[in-house]
Amino acid sequence: MKRRLVLLFIAWACLVSLAARAGDVAPRDIWPQATSAADAGNLEAAAKKTSELTETGRTNGTRT
Repeated sequence: MKRRLVLLFIAWACLVSLAARAGDVAPRDIWPQATSAADAGNLEAAAKKTSELTETGRTNGTRT
């Protein structure tokens, strides 16, 4: 019984960690959005995406 409980807890912990990482967006997904907004002349959206790109890079350990 204890063995099943431990295995269930380990499986639950793995699934929770995967679900937490599923919400992360890669910088390669944000970059095209930022550049296309700048090309279209939407400076407000471009600035927002640029700051989002910078924050995502910082959380991944990249320095500007």
